[in-house]
Amino acid sequence: MKGLFDLKDTVKSFLSGNFKNMNIMYNDNNNLVLNLTYKDEYHLLLDYELHVDLDNRRINHANHTIQNFMGNLKIERDFGFETAINNQIFREGD
Repeated sequence: MKGLFDLKDTVKSFLSGNFKNMNIMYNDNNNLVLNLTYKDEYHLLLDYELHVDLDNRRINHANHTIQNFMGNLKIERDFGFETAINNQIFREGD
């Protein structure tokens, strides 16, 4: 999972934002939740939550939300970003 450390460029390229932080939570030996927070060009904080199936080497579920004064608002997912992250997680040789 060395590819996760290259997130700054991936977030910039696909989401036009600045990477802020990442949390990884293992649900069990086969599944993890990756939560990324980034700031967009308008200085708004956004979260991208990815549920990763380690056995099948794919993203099972994702949520993309923006944090605002009324709570979290779901926004459109970026499947290109999700594919790039999946490829980074499961890069050969890591």
